[in-house]
Amino acid sequence: MRTYWTFLLGFLVFPLLGWAQYDTLIFSASGGFYDDVFSLEMHCNNPNNHIRYTINGGDPTAHSQLYTGPLILDERMYSKSNIYTLLNCPEDQFRMVDAVDHCIVIRATVFDENDEYASETYTNSYFVKALGFDSHGLPVVSLCVDSVDLFNFDYGIFVGGANFDPENPRWTGNYYQRGNEWERWANFEFYEFDNTGVNQQCGVRTHGGNGRRFQQKTMKVMARKKYGKQRFEHAFFPNLSETRFKNLVLRPFLSSNGGCEDYICNRLAQQLGLDFMADRPSVLFLNGEYWGIYYVKEKPDEHYVEDHYGIDSREVNLQWGWWGKVKHGSPENYQALQDWTSKADLRDPDQYAFIATKIDIDNFINYYLLELFVANFDWPNNNVRFWQAGDGKFRWLFFDGDSSLENLQFDVMANATKYDDENFKVASFFFRKFLESPQFQKQFVDRFNQLIVTFFSYRNTQSIFDTINQLLDAEAHRQFDRFDPPEDFYPAKYEVWKSAHLGMTRGFLKERPKHNFLSLQQLAVTGMKWYHQDDTVLLQIGSENFGSGTLRVFDLNGKCVYSQACVLATGENAVIIGSNLPAGLYLVRIGNYCAKVMWY
Repeated sequence: MRTYWTFLLGFLVFPLLGWAQYDTLIFSASGGFYDDVFSLEMHCNNPNNHIRYTINGGDPTAHSQLYTGPLILDERMYSKSNIYTLLNCPEDQFRMVDAVDHCIVIRATVFDENDEYASETYTNSYFVKALGFDSHGLPVVSLCVDSVDLFNFDYGIFVGGANFDPENPRWTGNYYQRGNEWERWANFEFYEFDNTGVNQQCGVRTHGGNGRRFQQKTMKVMARKKYGKQRFEHAFFPNLSETRFKNLVLRPFLSSNGGCEDYICNRLAQQLGLDFMADRPSVLFLNGEYWGIYYVKEKPDEHYVEDHYGIDSREVNLQWGWWGKVKHGSPENYQALQDWTSKADLRDPDQYAFIATKIDIDNFINYYLLELFVANFDWPNNNVRFWQAGDGKFRWLFFDGDSSLENLQFDVMANATKYDDENFKVASFFFRKFLESPQFQKQFVDRFNQLIVTFFSYRNTQSIFDTINQLLDAEAHRQFDRFDPPEDFYPAKYEVWKSAHLGMTRGFLKERPKHNFLSLQQLAVTGMKWYHQDDTVLLQIGSENFGSGTLRVFDLNGKCVYSQACVLATGENAVIIGSNLPAGLYLVRIGNYCAKVMWY
């Protein structure tokens, strides 16, 4: 019995003795937004210990500046490292600027009498209005990573370095390396204007495909137990109820031509009830230096499912693309379903009913209609993820709409059903099989005709466009002063971006609902009846085939006063006309058919 109590006492006391030597550090003011310059004090608990600090985002060492008294947080506390001058992309894409804006970053650590570490590193970033700081209404992110972890030739994740091949500059470099060995220790701060947010240590890696080689890089930050916390806990996204996130992506403005396409697509995905990546524009400072507009985003991985659905990530099968790759879990259920479907006749109601137990059909239709509407040309042979929990139904997850909302003439249906390329053949497999089913066609048609006058209407998309335009506008001046777009991207200046690119995006959203963009076979309309329903006109249209076209309304002078895309299935179809025209008699034309319709 004495042995037991001796063991228990040792188990409890010895760790406490160790922790007694582990000091803590207290800042007199936490990080965030401040109106005026002020004095910052730092204190530790053990009077025999001392504090050392850095202002360049690096980890303090025994050789760092000794804290001897209050620090005046003014311009003298800005980093002098000038990491913005370091080459971090192929030379032909690097833009040198004379100077960049700063925030004040204080990273401090307690050391003992022998200059040995006696605490973890504490970090706080300060954004002082009196020094000219203005994030133009956006929240701020301060990311601190020791500069050698970013720019060292052999292992820096922000440089081409030892893994750069000048013969293949687009796809080589340290920044293209993946895996745990290329994760670096970082400190992540996110501040709202009321100074709520997060401040914690985490892991950071470069992220994505093309975005790794650009000067303004895509990154991901990861909460792990070894860094102190296993989640980022904050309401980053006002349009979400979730407040705990395992991983976050920092996606730069320059990921797309206009800096807003993915944001708009994500809002549409949310309205359709799809799994989507919530995102929010912010201003990023890297080691205290201005690094431009970045979107804080969710990451499309198994932890997304865990965070949103409360499903243990170990139960999640997450497929990556259509060619059998598994991002997480097992590919067996997907492969079995693909094998069964390849032999199935989905015109048979029983076989269609069976596949509806394996795939969430409503989710699939909403997902495909969104991708087709936004004309995503980097899909479906890329940027596809779908998941299931255990043996449940597969659901499609929308992410990466950067290559969207540009080309009204892009043949989206041909692209979505393409099969003369091996990747596309697999990528388009399920959609092509589903289109064989009359039941699927009917569900697809009904949903299309509903969305084209609701969520896909310009009334709806214009408000989304105006919101992100207003959020980005003031800060975009500084973004363009800091960075040039990558080669083949445009525009290079704020004025061109504002007039040309945003004008193109607005034009796409305005014109898209009006025209036949699905390019199915030509309609063979057999008849049309019309009814008034509240403030709208409901058409009952018969069709001999599954096809698409443009429905146009003409006044009696022959002028087209309204048009909308329309898809019909074989048989009777209900189509709502989304326009409040003045009372009178009109001609409605679709396909080969024309009828008189009275508006009241």
